[in-house]
Amino acid sequence: CLPRLFPKPDRLRMEISDAGGDFKRLRKINHPEISVFQVALGKQSETLPMYLSKTHDQGHTLSCEMLKCFPDVFGRKLKKITVQVHPVDSQFPQKKFNLVKADIEGSELAFLKGGEKLFSWHPPRVLMIEIYPDFFAATHQEAIRHFRICKRVVLNKKTLALHFFPQE
Repeated sequence: CLPRLFPKPDRLRMEISDAGGDFKRLRKINHPEISVFQVALGKQSETLPMYLSKTHDQGHTLSCEMLKCFPDVFGRKLKKITVQVHPVDSQFPQKKFNLVKADIEGSELAFLKGGEKLFSWHPPRVLMIEIYPDFFAATHQEAIRHFRICKRVVLNKKTLALHFFPQE
């Protein structure tokens, strides 16, 4: 029996935003408690190029820094599309989330800045951000403005053990 960390929700509601190549698959989800939006989340409303991975369908990025970190994923001849970017605050005004998971390939800081109102008004109980070391320090500085406890968790891929690190 697992301990219950959070009160039992009245219902589970998912809001999914994806502007990249996986959107067609996500739109096939037909469930009344799941909404899918074809929009990228960032700091402000704008139109930006999204660079598409050449090796798999989940490694798209708005970040030029990610292109430098992973040249093999994106290739020498870049494939890109134009996407609408909106702040979390305008996409989900007055929403309350218990959990937010963001896997946004180098746009983590922009995502947090675009959620200034949400994260100040009603921060989720848990915010999980998949982040590369090059982007950790700046993103962590923004996160601690809104969250009392911020921990860095590293996965050992060989043993699948999680290692928690103190705030940096």
